[in-house]
Amino acid sequence: KKLVIKVMDIVGQKESGHLKFTLDSGKNLWPAIFWNSSDRVKEFAAGDRVNVIFRIENNFFRNKVTPQLVIQDMERV
Repeated sequence: KKLVIKVMDIVGQKESGHLKFTLDSGKNLWPAIFWNSSDRVKEFAAGDRVNVIFRIENNFFRNKVTPQLVIQDMERV
């Protein structure tokens, strides 16, 4: 699925950090996490169009459940 990166942050420990995104599908903004991918941070930037392989999971945070995309792989287009 082609999406646009609106926001990108690194979360977690430096040596095993994760990339956290807000991705725009045109109709919706989706929170997304790319586990153990902080070493790929220079590959992406806000505004990039990307192809994403993902699954949808529930994110449980502070007693709130929200859907989020769990990225399996991603590339700029």
